Amino acid sequence: MKNLIWGLFAFATLAHAQGTVTDIDGNTYNTVQIGTQCWMAENLRYNAPGSMLYPSSPISHGRLYDWATVMNIPVENNTQIWGGTDVNHQGICPSGWHLPSDTDWNTLEIELGLDPQLASTTGFRG
Repeated sequence: MKNLIWGLFAFATLAHAQGTVTDIDGNTYNTVQIGTQCWMAENLRYNAPGSMLYPSSPISHGRLYDWATVMNIPVENNTQIWGGTDVNHQGICPSGWHLPSDTDWNTLEIELGLDPQLASTTGFRG
């Protein structure tokens, strides 16, 4: 079975805070400023080749993407270790946006009240 990512949020720096962002398909998304970060407030709905709708959810809930699709890298990377980086990796995100790295998620978690010492741990946090 394929590992699918559902509920993809993209991230941009403060310089990209604009209230909304539009993807290559023309879908418009609200954004939200949280601390120094600007996040998409909605799941990505870009109809990338290889993506699919979750069977019982409307399109407003976003699409399902496998790792290679969301990263916009060769499909072989779904079963092989990818030697690239996730830092500022655009993947299928709208122009000027990137997939959140672990550091981006840690910053968000701390901004939302997570103890900074827990932010660097793995597994369930919060």
